[in-house]
Amino acid sequence: MAPLLGKEACVSNPHHDADAHIASLKTILKPVKRHIECVRFLVGDNCSVNGSTATKLGIPLVGRASHRLNLAMN
Repeated sequence: MAPLLGKEACVSNPHHDADAHIASLKTILKPVKRHIECVRFLVGDNCSVNGSTATKLGIPLVGRASHRLNLAMN
């Protein structure tokens, strides 16, 4: 398992919905010859787009620990 960090494909797409994120992931995975089915989980903040993306892909969303701590403190 290797972390995949990719932001450029999202930046070039002005739409910020779950379908755009999935399309960006597919674009990022193509050069390394991986399919979207290889993604086992997403790590990100608990915004609705990340949750929707994870739901559409059928994988868990691992929320950021710092975000959860901030929510707990407030």
